[in-house]
Amino acid sequence: MRKIHGRQAQVSLDLIASISLFLIFFLFVLTILSQFNFRFSENKKVLDLEREALGISDIFVQSPGYPSGWEKNTDTAQVLGLSPNDHELGTEKVIALKNLMDTDYAKAQNLLGIEGQEFYFRVRSLNTTTITEAGHFPNTTATEHEIILQRRVLYKSFGAILEVGLWRG
Repeated sequence: MRKIHGRQAQVSLDLIASISLFLIFFLFVLTILSQFNFRFSENKKVLDLEREALGISDIFVQSPGYPSGWEKNTDTAQVLGLSPNDHELGTEKVIALKNLMDTDYAKAQNLLGIEGQEFYFRVRSLNTTTITEAGHFPNTTATEHEIILQRRVLYKSFGAILEVGLWRG
């Protein structure tokens, strides 16, 4: 058996110390990158939900829907717009959406392009009295991400607030 003396022992000890420090630094960097990646993906999920909720609320307050009389026969509906005029909700359209969501929530999700996500809408007066609402409301302890948007609208010739909630349960 050969013994290592002097300079060879020093080189081996230096090499082991260098590799150890490098590995510690490398693991530290990996941990930071992993945390950054997790936060980035969580922020992306929230931003995607915000974008989708804004798109839904835009359709509700800026579009009459398609075809234009979809509220008379929801089987023909392709776009669930609620607004005969910009930022004015049509009473019949709001009632038709509420009825559709109460009877066939999955169809409403499909027409809004939000399969796999939960949704509700609420129309309130400016003094916060609920006029009508429909959909699935979040359970705050089981909700992963929740986005709630509020838009000022006219409803039955009075100022009101349209609230749109979207989340992944």
